[in-house]
Amino acid sequence: MNIALSQATRWRSPDRIRAAILFAVALSLVSACVSEPVPPYTPPPNTFDRAWSAAIGAARDEGVQILSEDRASGTISGSRGGQEVTINIRSQADGSVRMEFSA
Repeated sequence: MNIALSQATRWRSPDRIRAAILFAVALSLVSACVSEPVPPYTPPPNTFDRAWSAAIGAARDEGVQILSEDRASGTISGSRGGQEVTINIRSQADGSVRMEFSA
């Protein structure tokens, strides 16, 4: 019985408790999580800019030679095979965009 008591008191000695705490702290510092860097936030383009780019891309895809672009008025003018093409892009009050094609 004396042996069991001495082993219990040896385990509870202040040096062992300090060593266990130090080991736990060191282990928590070493085992840090690794994370990937977060890319910076870039806001998406507004709907008018997307519609403008899409209209120019569609006109070029259809073989329209763009003669003038007036972003402030929302007008794109061009021609295809001798036919005049006009694209009007307008922002609506509700935030949507209206696009009109005339040939």
